[in-house]
Amino acid sequence: MRFHTNAIHFSLRRFATRPPKNNMTDDVTGEPLIQRSDDNAETLRKRLVTFHKQTGPVSEYYKAKGLWHGIDAAQSPSVVWDNLSKVFRPPPAKS
Repeated sequence: MRFHTNAIHFSLRRFATRPPKNNMTDDVTGEPLIQRSDDNAETLRKRLVTFHKQTGPVSEYYKAKGLWHGIDAAQSPSVVWDNLSKVFRPPPAKS
């Protein structure tokens, strides 16, 4: 598992994927950044375990009803949007 810390300023902008040029300072606004005390790998692992325990039964319920659609959100935004559009397209018109 790869873990990035998230430094944020009061407007809750996240800097998980690209660290700021100046340590703990927002590149755009110059505002100071803060880091939560629980922003660490162990807390992330616990949150992921809880997420899967809570969402697994929900996913299984909708799969059993034939209403669950998996979307790979790691693809490009246009591919994700195309896949979402297929799920939410209107039903065919009745004749």
